[in-house]
Amino acid sequence: MLALVGANWYGIKVGSIICSELTRLAVCASLFSLLLSIGLYARSRRVPNSALTAEAASSMKASAASGRCTFIYEFFMGGSCTRVCLAMRPGLIGWVLLDMAFMFQVKANGGIIGLPFATLTFMHLIYVADALFFERSILTTTDIKREGLGYMLVFGNLAWVPFFYSLSARQLITNQPTMPAYCVVGVLFINLFGYFIFRASNYMKDEFRRDPHQPRFANCRTVPTGVRGRHLLAAGSWALCRHPNFVGDLVMAFAWSLAAGFHAPLAWLYPAYLLVLLVHRARRDEIHCSAKYGLAWTRYCELVPNRFLPRFYQRA
Repeated sequence: MLALVGANWYGIKVGSIICSELTRLAVCASLFSLLLSIGLYARSRRVPNSALTAEAASSMKASAASGRCTFIYEFFMGGSCTRVCLAMRPGLIGWVLLDMAFMFQVKANGGIIGLPFATLTFMHLIYVADALFFERSILTTTDIKREGLGYMLVFGNLAWVPFFYSLSARQLITNQPTMPAYCVVGVLFINLFGYFIFRASNYMKDEFRRDPHQPRFANCRTVPTGVRGRHLLAAGSWALCRHPNFVGDLVMAFAWSLAAGFHAPLAWLYPAYLLVLLVHRARRDEIHCSAKYGLAWTRYCELVPNRFLPRFYQRA
């Protein structure tokens, strides 16, 4: 990032270079993701089941027993991939770099970076900084614990995140909205409110998973599962709904699109995509939890009937 700023400071029009080559960069990232996924899949076929995720090993055993080829599913979902954690750093940092390049392009075109554009990139930077600073908590997420390292995660991290998530900022190169300062402050407040929900709920969940016997959880309502002494947390924001971190994520996505304005319709693709993604992920998580915890999960759902917001997407 410092190199990008320095190059722009010394007269190298990095914004114009990146914007003119954006399509080629996206294609290269996609091709690299494909090649890397093929290499990972080939490597995973040469290791013992002990080196695979539990779901990967189960998938391979089922495939061998049935005689059916599950190559496409395993390649896409990482069904046969080794237990490797693909850090999200390249995609997240690439997202911020593209935002910066778009701002430099505005300056190169002789324009002025408006307050909404600056606020949008600031909100993106806060989100990325949070992911990098609290990276340890990613190790307890579904992506790392259950899903293999397949094409879905590789392409998502290396190509989809930087080029799609920065789409709202790209729309502002030639179409910056006219927005009063108090409206920008309101958008920033919405983002910070969503970030507070997102960070507080994720932090509480991560701390509880690592050590549920901490004094801070002594008076919290939990549901014993009988599975390796684990409990389900039904306190704090996790007593209001079963996925408060998803709610915070959606609120932030809505704020980003508001900053881009209603004259940039492509900027609203991200919150629409995120809503579909999180609804699907919530359903997958709950199917997994129901199979794993049985009656304990039923009891938990009775205590916390809302998936997201009260009276919105409740348990069937």
